[in-house]
Amino acid sequence: MPFQQVWGNGRTQLVIPVYQRNYSWNKENCNQLFSDLVKLKDSHRNGHFFGSIVTAPVGSGLDRLIIDGQQRLTTTSLLMLAAIKAVKDGKMNVIQEGLLEETHDNMLWSKY
Repeated sequence: MPFQQVWGNGRTQLVIPVYQRNYSWNKENCNQLFSDLVKLKDSHRNGHFFGSIVTAPVGSGLDRLIIDGQQRLTTTSLLMLAAIKAVKDGKMNVIQEGLLEETHDNMLWSKY
């Protein structure tokens, strides 16, 4: 499944249940994820196995409980926020016009 579909293109709110463990990734975990993303970019492949993301519906709506994958999703969200800040601070260029706003609005901010 394409990564952006996990977020539901801005229509799905991902909910981490209270029984899930606290965020616990350390620098090594984050470095490995970032290294994998850099390799993916450099390889010009269309996809990469990001790991299992297991969700369950919340009620009858579009919201999803995160059963497995919350560490990766949280880290990816933080990475997206850091990239948005880097672009706004002029430290990184946008590859595609409108991508910054689209990422923020559809993947990081729940306007619904």
